[in-house]
Amino acid sequence: MFLGEVDITLDELLDGKFDAKKRKQKSPSKRDDAKDFITTNLASGTVPAADIKALAETAGISKNTLERAKTELGVQSVKQGDGWLWRMPDAM
Repeated sequence: MFLGEVDITLDELLDGKFDAKKRKQKSPSKRDDAKDFITTNLASGTVPAADIKALAETAGISKNTLERAKTELGVQSVKQGDGWLWRMPDAM
């Protein structure tokens, strides 16, 4: 059903970041925030998983949200010594 003109781009519509009922941009989800957090913190390379988890908790990101974001990004866990490291998939 077409209800009239809307002031959004095709990209906004296809990304699902527009709420047609409210006629405004949706704010980023908690998972989007977690994905940005992970991407930023792993930008310089491999980081101990314990450090990422501690920083995420400080930033108010739940463990479940962090894990879902990690999975969506394809972040890899690598065992090193007694601990685990996280790295972006292209950091091989």
